[in-house]
Amino acid sequence: MSEAIRFLETLACDPRADARDFEALRTLPAEMRRAVLRRDASGLAGLLGGRTTMACAIMLPDNEEPADAPYEPEDVPEEPGRPSEGVSMAA
Repeated sequence: MSEAIRFLETLACDPRADARDFEALRTLPAEMRRAVLRRDASGLAGLLGGRTTMACAIMLPDNEEPADAPYEPEDVPEEPGRPSEGVSMAA
């Protein structure tokens, strides 16, 4: 199975690649090779023991601030040798 994953990773790294161009395709078991050449993603996932359906969800935190609230930077530590704002330096 690791050969199949390595082959798929190599194939995915080159957007112009075609599976038929790879010698590594010959190292795969016959069923996996046929699934790759047919571009049968669910069949290949089944042969590899993977899920046939995947989902991606992006969950945003529930903010208490309204979206149009002005940006206020958080407390940032002062850089050494630089005075903080609002402090006057007497000569």
